[in-house]
Amino acid sequence: MFDKDTHLACWNRQFGDVLDLPHELVRIGIGLDEILRFNAKRRIRAGDVEALVAERIAGYVGGEPFLERFADRGLVIEVRANRMPGGVSS
Repeated sequence: MFDKDTHLACWNRQFGDVLDLPHELVRIGIGLDEILRFNAKRRIRAGDVEALVAERIAGYVGGEPFLERFADRGLVIEVRANRMPGGVSS
């Protein structure tokens, strides 16, 4: 779950496992942009990283479901963001 400023507020164990994140990226207060940037740098050319991060943040904030593909692991996850009271997204 992310707060209204898109900083990680709480998570479950699977969050870090599914996204294959190092432990230092799974902590309260880290920005969604940092998590997305980490994964983008592993997946695409450096010149396209910021565009992908901006696109993904818009998807998370926009509330429309979308698919995240991790081709190197054969993984596809459906992302659904829902606003909670106070502007928090889950």
